[in-house]
Amino acid sequence: TTKNEKNMKIIKVTLDLDDYLCFDVYGVSESQFEEYIDLCKERGYTKDADKDEDSYDAERDDGYSVSIDYDQTDCIMDVSVSK
Repeated sequence: TTKNEKNMKIIKVTLDLDDYLCFDVYGVSESQFEEYIDLCKERGYTKDADKDEDSYDAERDDGYSVSIDYDQTDCIMDVSVSK
């Protein structure tokens, strides 16, 4: 296995509508989960934020909201973005 293959993530889109997107990311470490939350914050998802050790929910001023759930056992991150 090459280094790139070990770092490869599998993303499965589970729902893709005009105002709702849901996808799962497989092979995510806890630190990568935290990094993704930081990226969401940088993109404005900070309004009414609610975070615990395995989830993050927040909105942006434009009406979009994000919900992130992390399964530490299976290393899966479930992300939903909606308006």
